[in-house]
Amino acid sequence: MTKLVWENDSLAVEAPKDLRSGWHRVPNEQRKRVENSSALYHVGAFTTTGIELQRLADADRQVKQQKKLTDIIDWLDDL
Repeated sequence: MTKLVWENDSLAVEAPKDLRSGWHRVPNEQRKRVENSSALYHVGAFTTTGIELQRLADADRQVKQQKKLTDIIDWLDDL
């Protein structure tokens, strides 16, 4: 038996108590667009492989900084 209730100033059928949402689950299109347009998602920067890529990038940056420091020290020695 259905029960009529007032909802938003109009008469409506009462929803079942176990009903959680009237919205259907659909894929998040905004997230799909971001994933498809971002290169980081394609190379796996947010996975274990991405952690390895970050470690390699940090190591490369440290090597470049050390080379710059060595070049400056060599330049100062030449003075």
